[in-house]
Amino acid sequence: VLLGAFLSTQDFVTYISHPDTISYLYNNSFLRSIKWTLPGVFEKNPLITINGSLWTLSYEIACYVWLLILFLLRMFEVPKYAGIVCLFIVSVSVFSPEVMPPFGALRTAWILPGCFFLGAFAGVAKNDIEIDIWTCLALWMLFYLCRNTMLLQALFYLALFYTSLYIATRNFLVVNFKLPVDVSYGVYLYGFVVQQTVKQIWPEQGPFW
Repeated sequence: VLLGAFLSTQDFVTYISHPDTISYLYNNSFLRSIKWTLPGVFEKNPLITINGSLWTLSYEIACYVWLLILFLLRMFEVPKYAGIVCLFIVSVSVFSPEVMPPFGALRTAWILPGCFFLGAFAGVAKNDIEIDIWTCLALWMLFYLCRNTMLLQALFYLALFYTSLYIATRNFLVVNFKLPVDVSYGVYLYGFVVQQTVKQIWPEQGPFW
């Protein structure tokens, strides 16, 4: 909202008091009903959405609520059982995602709990998971072989996540490129806004600039 005040074509008082600005701030703060635009902001961009990344926030919170419930039910006290529960949720997310509230209502959200609990499984089984190049290659081969099946998307994410772990654990990267803080979520959450801002300020620049 504050950034929008500098980018809006409207004057500050008109912008900050506009019903759409108040609605954006209120609804997005409480995730009631995500609002996508602000008055006078990004109006000349090909896409006028302020932050397209916000749509996942309510689903991310739902994943953490599920995780909390499982902890309260003591399903994570024994790592072996916790791993089974995580893999079960991943399986449901792949084969019957429409039965998982609240994800079932939105097709693009179906894979989210699977990805989330795949990460939870990795955390639970971290001492038993081997990270090596051969498993990495095998997963990509499996993805290719199943490219015409319903497993395509799930295997893509599995291979992608495993490859990310493999690359991130190489000594060269750990020693030379390890950041003091984790900026990954911030990049995801604010990257959309930054790209929109760059497009508004330098509209003549192409996507590879």
